[in-house]
Amino acid sequence: MILFAGGVGIGIGAGFYGMVVFTVALATVMARIGNCLEKRKFARAADANDERPVDMSN
Repeated sequence: MILFAGGVGIGIGAGFYGMVVFTVALATVMARIGNCLEKRKFARAADANDERPVDMSN
C-alpha cells in the first residue's frame, strides 16, 4: 500500500492525472469486491459453526 501511495504521488507530480484516477478507481473497486468476498466467507464459516450435534442419549 505504501508503494501504491508513492506511485500515486509520483504520477500526480508528473501530470498523469487520468492514469492515476483510473488506477485509484480500479483499486477501490477491487478492494470492495475483496471485502464482499471476505464477508461472505466469514458469514458462511459462522453458519457452519452454529450447527451443533444434538445429544439424543436422554
